[in-house]
Amino acid sequence: MDGSDNVLEHSAVQLFIARTRSLRTDLGPQSEMLPVIAAICRKLDGMPLAIEFAAARAATLGIEQVAEHLDDRFALLTGGRRTALPRHQTLRATLDWSYELLPEAEQRLLRHLSVFPAGFTLAAAAAVVSSNESSVATGISSLVSKSLVTMDGSEAASRWRLLETVRVYGLEKLVLDNEENETAMRRVVKFYVALFAPFAIESQLQTAIDDLGRYRREIDNLRAGLNWAFSRGGDTALGFELAATVGDFWIAASMVAECCEWAEKALSKIDPAIDTRWEMVLQCSFGIAFIYTQGMTPHARAVLVQALALARRLDSYGQPAACGFIPPIQWP
Repeated sequence: MDGSDNVLEHSAVQLFIARTRSLRTDLGPQSEMLPVIAAICRKLDGMPLAIEFAAARAATLGIEQVAEHLDDRFALLTGGRRTALPRHQTLRATLDWSYELLPEAEQRLLRHLSVFPAGFTLAAAAAVVSSNESSVATGISSLVSKSLVTMDGSEAASRWRLLETVRVYGLEKLVLDNEENETAMRRVVKFYVALFAPFAIESQLQTAIDDLGRYRREIDNLRAGLNWAFSRGGDTALGFELAATVGDFWIAASMVAECCEWAEKALSKIDPAIDTRWEMVLQCSFGIAFIYTQGMTPHARAVLVQALALARRLDSYGQPAACGFIPPIQWP
C-alpha cells in the first residue's frame, strides 16, 4: 500500500474530497494534492465543520490557496452549506457559540491553556491559571468532554492539548485583555524557568540530560515564552533569566544554533552597565554555541573572555559564578 492509499484511509481526508467534489463536479482525482489535503486536515485537527468550510473554499480558490492561508483560518473559513444554521456558517461563529456556553471559569481556563502550542501537563496548566491542580484537573476534564481539549495519547504521562483551531481562537480571546495576557505569559515564563532550572545547576545537570525527552516536549512552549519575554510589552528581565537557564539544554539537545540565537537576542537587550550572573551565563552560552557553529574564531574567544571577566567580578562580590559545561578549548 503506497502513501496515497494511506492518506485516503482517513475519514477527514475522505470528507474534504467528498465535499470539494460536491461543490465542484469537474474536480477529478489529484493524487499529487493528497499530501496538501492531508496537511490541511491535520492543521484543522480533523474537525468536520472546519473541514467542510475548507472544502468549500478549496472548490473556489483551489486547494493550495487554502493550505497557504490557514494561519488566518477565521477569515478564510466561512460559508459551507447554505442549509446550515447561522451559527454554523463561519468557523468563528461556531466557536463563539460554543465558547459562550462555557461557564466563566472554563472560559478563563480555555484562554489560559491557549498559551501552550506544544500541549501541557497538569502542573503547567495549574501554574498559568494560578490555581490548585485539583480544580484545574476538573476544568480540563470538562473541556475534554466538550471536545475542546484532547488527551495526547502519545505520552506516557498525562498531557493534553487544545485542538489547534480552538487554541488560535482562545489566544485571540486572551490577547483582547492586555493585563490578562501579560499575567498569563509571565506565569508561563516563570514556570519554564523553574522546570528547566536543573540545566543551570551543575549538580543536577546530568540528571536533566538523562531525562532529555521530557524537556524536548516543551520546546515550542519554551519558544513561545522567550518570544513573548523579548517582545514589545514582554518582561525582558524574565527573558534574560529563562534564556540563561536553558542555554545548556539547547546544547544537550543538539540545538546549538538556537542556543546561539536566543543568547544573542538576550545580550542585545541587556544593559551593558550592569554586571549580572545572567549576563555571564549568556555570554558563556553564546561563546560556546559560536564555537560549535562557527569554529574557534577570535569573536568566540572575545565573548568567552568577557564572560570570564564577569565571572571573576562576581566571585569578588561573593556571588557564585559558573558557566555550565564548557569543553576543553585549545585556541589556535
